[in-house]
Amino acid sequence: MIKRIFSAGTVLLALVLAGCGGGGDGVAPTTKTAADVVINDPVIDSAAFVKLAVGMSSCADRKNRLWVIDGKQVFWDRAGYGCPDMNWSQKLYGATPDALQCSSEDSIAGPQTRCADDSKRALFDIVSKNADAANLGLDSSHKVVPIMIPEPMQTALPFMSIAKFGNNGVKARQNVVIKDADAYAKLWNSVVVGMTGAPPAPAVDFSRQMVVGVFAGANALSCGSMLGVSKVSLRDGNIVVDYEIRKPSGPIVCMAIVDGAPMELVTIDRSDAPVQFVRHDVELMMALAVDDSADSGIHTAREIIINDQSSFEQLWTDHAGKDKPMPSIDFSKKMVIGLFAGWVSYCDGLVLDSITNDGKQITVNYFRTVPPAGTACIAMVRSPAILVAIDRTLLPIYFHKDTITR
Repeated sequence: MIKRIFSAGTVLLALVLAGCGGGGDGVAPTTKTAADVVINDPVIDSAAFVKLAVGMSSCADRKNRLWVIDGKQVFWDRAGYGCPDMNWSQKLYGATPDALQCSSEDSIAGPQTRCADDSKRALFDIVSKNADAANLGLDSSHKVVPIMIPEPMQTALPFMSIAKFGNNGVKARQNVVIKDADAYAKLWNSVVVGMTGAPPAPAVDFSRQMVVGVFAGANALSCGSMLGVSKVSLRDGNIVVDYEIRKPSGPIVCMAIVDGAPMELVTIDRSDAPVQFVRHDVELMMALAVDDSADSGIHTAREIIINDQSSFEQLWTDHAGKDKPMPSIDFSKKMVIGLFAGWVSYCDGLVLDSITNDGKQITVNYFRTVPPAGTACIAMVRSPAILVAIDRTLLPIYFHKDTITR
């Protein structure tokens, strides 16, 4: 905003002098008019703040938001699981990222709050406590405008799960990147230590592949929780491994595993790009078993969502035939998810891993199992299928399929 500051008396005097010849030499004197006197408000460097927020995107998978307050200050609210020692932060700036006025953030030493200028503290206290409220909790005398942060450019990368255990010998929480056979052998020996009938390490061709893995650590998850790699992608030159901590949505009855330490290893194409790990906490949905068959009448691989009785009746006839009793489903409250492997080798299988809800979408995580290389298998085929019922939802449903050696 440009503020024009002038005095009515000064302008009147200038006009009088101009009319009288001013200094007496016949030339009107140069005067400073109202348009010449300006004061500039600070200009918000939006591009610099966007660059700052995008640069921290791996630590901001939960929240990453910027607002301009009254055209003079910027408030940044960030939270995520990607950086364990700084899970969240809230900061108030002037016109540029260099002009930090107040901050409150997570740290190894615990939450820290400070203000370089105490005159900014009252405003910061309001917006930091009301980051999810309309107008950041400020009254109508303040104008709050969001700065749009673009999604980081990303390309999905294929990956294959090679090992997933609810308990393993590695008791420390860690993420790993393995690029050579010796390091892999050492890690595998640590994973299977103490296991009865420990399986051999799945084969990995380190000339073209590498292994990434997530280890939750001993007793790190509540009873009934699960861990799983959900996505691997290339974002802004970094390989990002997204993994989920899947927690039950309600109280469950289960027996806690002594020293339970969930883990998963996956293979991806070999790369020299930096690898980042991003954690997501999601709700583990309860699924009611409808049918689990090794020989479905549906012989092509497909994923199906059924929302009504007539569609279910047709599906059941195609899947199980007319002689097998059809389960009763209340479609006013439930919906059916169907997974069909199609014709596969007799040694192959189909496993539903989990169904999760992150508040934005439902994800059905499942995998096809294949035997280790060299396994003797009956020369027959079959068509595995799994049908489950979940609570009816309006959220979009996505399917995530892996192949795992088992």
